[in-house]
Amino acid sequence: MLTEKKKSCWRYLIYFFFWTTVVVTGFMITPGGGTGNGGWGTGSGTHGHGTGRGEGTSGNDTGKSGSGTQSDGVDADVKTDAPSTPNPGPASSETKVVDTPPPEPQKEQSRLSIMDKGSASEDRATIFLAQKATGGASSSGTESGFFGVPIEGSVIFLLDQSGSMSSTTRDGNMTRMQLVQREIKITLQSKYPDAKRKNSSDRFRIVCFESSCTFNPVANSSGYKFSSTHDVAGAIDFVNKLSPGGGTDMMSAWNAIIPIIKRDEIRTVYFLSDGEPSDCSPEDLLRCLKKSVPKLKINTISMGQTSQLLKDIASQHKGMYREVY
Repeated sequence: MLTEKKKSCWRYLIYFFFWTTVVVTGFMITPGGGTGNGGWGTGSGTHGHGTGRGEGTSGNDTGKSGSGTQSDGVDADVKTDAPSTPNPGPASSETKVVDTPPPEPQKEQSRLSIMDKGSASEDRATIFLAQKATGGASSSGTESGFFGVPIEGSVIFLLDQSGSMSSTTRDGNMTRMQLVQREIKITLQSKYPDAKRKNSSDRFRIVCFESSCTFNPVANSSGYKFSSTHDVAGAIDFVNKLSPGGGTDMMSAWNAIIPIIKRDEIRTVYFLSDGEPSDCSPEDLLRCLKKSVPKLKINTISMGQTSQLLKDIASQHKGMYREVY
């Protein structure tokens, strides 16, 4: 009986050591568990294989700078034909500001043609405003001056400021009012050097009309001097602030300036408009001017159209008629 118990104990001990050895050996030889340092070599594991120098996990590796992960790999020192993808680098919380130069401003057209030469005639002016600044011709076949009409003696510029002056010129570069503003500026700046050199006493006045009249300078003054820097600058500033609006009350405008013409002995009026009178008939205006100022020279400029009324006024008062588009 005792002998059988001893045999059973030995049998259990043998079984215990046997399975213990099996389990321990199984853990020791299971793949994917080791790390190691070594020289050049290859490594393999459950997730792939690769070559390189480095320490590897998830397999038995040797090397120092690479390990394989689910694909074949090579060391970075080895050149291949495959394109490389650049490392985007770590994301930054700061926004990088890139200074983008502003677009270059569009250069102003140096030669502003209001009408092409093929359409120009003695009546229809081709205006080259840039040339006027240097004293060149401002229109086709005419001398420099206000829209090609020469400036002579003391004058009044009678300018239409009605709402239709907001229409654009034929080339679409500006409105009719903007064109007049630019022409007045260049005309006065071109006239000034010669008037200054001659110490001229010639004067000018700007009168704008729509449903009412605006005088610059005021009506009871003696007008601006072409030779005065201060006066020329003041007139240009006044014209630059004009904006279209209202009707075309021509008769009221002429009735307002006729007393000034007689008082200051004005020789010439430059009468600019782009429409027909809204406060009288063309015939009434012609009769009024013939009766009130028969010897006055009236140059007329029609904006954007052919005006029979302005033609007749210029003819009746021995002036020039021009069309500007």
